[in-house]
Amino acid sequence: MYYLRLFNKNVLIFILADGFYYGGYGVLNAFLSVLITAKITAGRVDIASYVIAYYLILRAIAELPFSNYVRHLSDKRRVQLVSSLYLLYGFLVLAMGFSTMIWQIFALQTFIALIDAFSYPIRWPMFTRILDRGNEELEWGIEDVVSTLLPALFSALAGLSAEAWGVASAFYIFGPVFMISGLCFSFMDLSKHPRRPKTPKDAREALLWIVTELRAVKAKFEISGGLAAELQGSRRPLADIDIDVHEKTLKKLLPRVSEHVIFGPARYQDKQWDLYMMTLRYKTQLIDICGVEHTKIYDRKERNWMPLVNDFSKRNTRELFGLRLPVSTREELIAYKSKLKRLVDNIDVAQLQSPEASSGIHIYNEPAGEPAIR
Repeated sequence: MYYLRLFNKNVLIFILADGFYYGGYGVLNAFLSVLITAKITAGRVDIASYVIAYYLILRAIAELPFSNYVRHLSDKRRVQLVSSLYLLYGFLVLAMGFSTMIWQIFALQTFIALIDAFSYPIRWPMFTRILDRGNEELEWGIEDVVSTLLPALFSALAGLSAEAWGVASAFYIFGPVFMISGLCFSFMDLSKHPRRPKTPKDAREALLWIVTELRAVKAKFEISGGLAAELQGSRRPLADIDIDVHEKTLKKLLPRVSEHVIFGPARYQDKQWDLYMMTLRYKTQLIDICGVEHTKIYDRKERNWMPLVNDFSKRNTRELFGLRLPVSTREELIAYKSKLKRLVDNIDVAQLQSPEASSGIHIYNEPAGEPAIR
């Protein structure tokens, strides 16, 4: 119990959720062949091997395209998907216990293979991201112990239930184990563990590229958000590059950057922002291109939406990576970030108002492995 106090809440939730998942998975692996040979195919061991091979091949084929898709999902969406998929997983395992024909098993294995192919690329990056720095070995060790012992325990209990009530009972009793895993995952909060920063090389290349494209369409633009704050004294790590433009620029720019678009151009709204924008991914670097005409932000103090006006009449000029860039003024940044009041905004405001704040870029000088805050 002493060691558990060293773990953050998300690590404990993940270990518990993963333990239940592998507990159910252990029962499924141990008893599926028995179910097929004893109940469905009258002793055909070869059919059981075909079912398992089908599951593994389908999962392998599906996992890479799914991996590429989940890269673009928000943290909230990732947690929701894993939780929902494992609830469904439990129902599918329950249904296996009622199966009487081999095609039913193959159909259920199809859905199970696709769920595993979709969820694995989410789960493991999730765990590596939430690990406590300096405590990784112990947390990986505890995760492995729990996901080994629970399958051992559940497999033994499933053996007792199969002996007492028949092999199908193992699926009735331990199908819900996957549902418990899904419920555990639903309590994870990835917002406390921002993604790791992009490499300085990719950031430099992305900025040089997008500025070249903007100038090619003769766009009026301005560096805003966290990057503008970094260029004027804030020292917190940054994940993306924010650039303000006129909305008509987005349509002019789109044909030149279309292969890098992961969102928009479209209206985007969350709890803090309501704006017309487009998000690009250049190598590992995210770039948000935002229209300025109809942007609104949520003022947390006044509890209402207010327009965020930017006519490009007031701006500073800063140099970065050999480029002279138009940048939002320190006063503008402090004004709107004081209203948003997110963690990143509070950090920026405090550092921009600090007497020690100075012009310069500090985005990528954090210790190796330090998580970035977008």
